[in-house]
Amino acid sequence: MYFEYTDNETLERCSRGEKNGNGELIKPYWRNIGDRINPGRNYAMFGFLSKGVRSDFDNGFEPKGLPPFDDLGYSSRNDSVCYITEDGEGENETTLERALGWVRGDASKLHYRGDKPQWVDHPDWHSHNWLTTAEYEQAINNYIEYAKNDDWGVPVEYGAMLAAMRYLEANGYTARVVFWFDN
Repeated sequence: MYFEYTDNETLERCSRGEKNGNGELIKPYWRNIGDRINPGRNYAMFGFLSKGVRSDFDNGFEPKGLPPFDDLGYSSRNDSVCYITEDGEGENETTLERALGWVRGDASKLHYRGDKPQWVDHPDWHSHNWLTTAEYEQAINNYIEYAKNDDWGVPVEYGAMLAAMRYLEANGYTARVVFWFDN
């Protein structure tokens, strides 16, 4: 999971179609709260966050996929892909030949820098999704209702991140959680 935020003023300028000094449309810059956060395996919670993942609750959120590649925070963007290199030997690196194989198998898509493929979606990640603060809170509330007879409560990591998202939203930011699952 990656918890991201951007300032509301920039989002308002984007919605009005404002341009920067170079004549390009202004885009929000999403910052990450820390880096990747692994709140732990909770298969029921997974099903509420992303319908069909380990559980199939009617009130789980349908996976939306990732936000556009250039609209992700640095950490989530960087971790969602493999960098294409000649030898493909580094961590989260692959060769163009292997990347094209993943694309042909519908496991991935290419991302370009200019006219050259620079990244490919990581083939082991699936069920990408992102939720607003309100949606994330609803997923937690759905989990609470589901687990009410078992006294499980909300896993502390999930609750702590909701508190951080609420804090950001109360102080002029928009927050979201971006996540996916591994094979």
